[in-house]
Amino acid sequence: MDSENYNFREAIKKGKEDIEKLKKFIAGTEMNESKLTEIQKIAAETLKGLQDVSRKTKAAKETPEGKEIMQEVTGALEDLTGGLNTLLELIKELYKTRKKYIYPTGQVYIDDTLTFTRKEPLKSKHYKGEIIQEGKQLQQWETPEGIYIQELIDTLPGLDAPVVTGDFVRHMGSIHIMLWKHNKRREKAREPVMTEIEFDLKQYQRQRGRTDEEIRAGGSFTQRAKQLIITGATTAFIKREQDNPGGFEIGHFYRLRGTPGQRRGTFILSLQEPYREDFLRAYEATKRNNYLPLYERVINDRSTEGKKDYLMFFVFAVLRQLNTTGQAREGDFIQMQTLLEKARVGVNILQEKGRDKEVWRCFIEGLQYYNKMTEGLSSIVMRGKAAQEIIINDFARLEAWTYETFTKEILQSLELEYCRDLKVAFMGRLPEIKTPEPDTDKKLPADQIL
Repeated sequence: MDSENYNFREAIKKGKEDIEKLKKFIAGTEMNESKLTEIQKIAAETLKGLQDVSRKTKAAKETPEGKEIMQEVTGALEDLTGGLNTLLELIKELYKTRKKYIYPTGQVYIDDTLTFTRKEPLKSKHYKGEIIQEGKQLQQWETPEGIYIQELIDTLPGLDAPVVTGDFVRHMGSIHIMLWKHNKRREKAREPVMTEIEFDLKQYQRQRGRTDEEIRAGGSFTQRAKQLIITGATTAFIKREQDNPGGFEIGHFYRLRGTPGQRRGTFILSLQEPYREDFLRAYEATKRNNYLPLYERVINDRSTEGKKDYLMFFVFAVLRQLNTTGQAREGDFIQMQTLLEKARVGVNILQEKGRDKEVWRCFIEGLQYYNKMTEGLSSIVMRGKAAQEIIINDFARLEAWTYETFTKEILQSLELEYCRDLKVAFMGRLPEIKTPEPDTDKKLPADQIL
């Protein structure tokens, strides 16, 4: 029989040794590309070996000699089960580690994306009907922030309302990352940088952190993914007049063509100005140490989707305020209420004085999330009346504070009554850019399992 001369114990022993090697790799120094490549190789070989043991064990059960073999390797099979479980957990951790990439982005690209979005989705009460303008059929939605105008395109029938919540920020971040990876492959092939990319819905959903199993299942996210992609091409936003005297329009971030309506069809996306030029500047930014970091783990963190959107927005609000010079300046300080408005915290919470504890909670949760998910923050400067300041560089205090202790230690010391009136500045450094090399950004065994 096939398993007659097969040494189960030796095979399992080798699997356990490989697992221990993986443990040391993952628990060792910070992840880098050469280490990631080695882990990929060990994980693939170990998984193959353990699967081989399992296959041969099943074959042994079906033979006359099977009972004897099974008695011999009962303990080893228990080790095998434990080894497999350990391996799966290790690969899951490896999968998480891969998502700690940081990409440089441009100010215009991010600022306009953030301006384009709002806390709540567009609803029927916002819809103001259709108009014809310059031969184009347009739909309008009016909100307190401004007007959204979506162009109706014959080749993209059945459009829903544009997606203008935090999910659009995640979408635009994902498009930037896909373009970045695409150009790194082109760069390796000695081809020029492009601001156009072709992809299918499956590739897009993978970039958004969906597993193959989730993609095969389809469902609401697949439809939402289509609408997000379409929104960036078909929709413009005009801020309300008092904030935008010239009626300046943002949106139409890219042109879209291709065959998305066909089975296995693709989107062809081409950035429009000024976002095209902004991407090109960001692509070269690391050479000048001048960029806005985009954390892949932040935009792909599903725990913040929906009601916790403000945590993702909080990260971007702090990044836009971060002082990297080492010396706080007057312009670095932002009032807590303004900061939380940028984080899309509800207006009611911010304006009703009886809800100051909720304001404090959103602020502290935002700081905790920022400290957990990003790099480079060294201190927070808190300012009250008469320019008194308290500097926080022990971030363990973020976990220890209650509303009462924060009020006593910070607000009262700075002669303030409400959290919303506190001014803060963020001191730190730009994080080191961490992006995958073209030849290591491949599917790991974990991608097949998760």
